[in-house]
Amino acid sequence: MIKTEIGTRLSSDVDLKNLTSAIATDLVNDLNNLKEAFSSTTKKLGGMIKEVKVEASERAAQLSHYVDDEVHKLAEVVSDKYNKMKGVFTKLSEHFRNHLISTEANRKNFDARVASNERDFEVLKN
Repeated sequence: MIKTEIGTRLSSDVDLKNLTSAIATDLVNDLNNLKEAFSSTTKKLGGMIKEVKVEASERAAQLSHYVDDEVHKLAEVVSDKYNKMKGVFTKLSEHFRNHLISTEANRKNFDARVASNERDFEVLKN
């Protein structure tokens, strides 16, 4: 009976050891699988981040070129309008200068006529 008890206890200790060993092995395998899955996911995520980074940099470059082109076009339009307005103001100032010259000439002519008329009036008066 004691032998049976000892045999049963030894058998249950061996079974417990085997069960503990199997659980430990399963845990290690699960941890390794989890580690591999995490590593794989990390690599995939890293690859996706690189793809997004490349795509974003390409888009940024395209946007930069687009903005540069639009700014260049706008600068040309503004420059053309400025040059046209500059030409209009130049012509306007020339016309105004000519008008002033003409007005001054007319004033001198008028003053000369008035002086002449005053002389004629003085001659007639005397």
